[in-house]
Amino acid sequence: MSDPQRRRIVSATLEKAKSANEIANELGMSTRSVYRHTQNLSRLGILTAQSWSFLDKGGKETLYRSMVRSVLIKCEGENLEVDLQPNEGIMDRFLRFWSYMGR
Repeated sequence: MSDPQRRRIVSATLEKAKSANEIANELGMSTRSVYRHTQNLSRLGILTAQSWSFLDKGGKETLYRSMVRSVLIKCEGENLEVDLQPNEGIMDRFLRFWSYMGR
């Protein structure tokens, strides 16, 4: 997360899943650069990637969404504390509500 471009991509995908083209246009980056960063962020579990097929167009598109809302790193002496807040999506909220209703 030391790379400012990656931080910008995570920030751009907090509220809504976006395609690499949408991210590139929004951030003024090349699509190739966005693909490279999203692949690394997905591999690390920071972004989730979902592919959708468009049968009428004969292609598919991958949408990326941040899995992380915030990260706080605290260093005191030799102790390192990491507090990670997940990015809760609509499905997460629904599942939490559903499990609550099933009690």
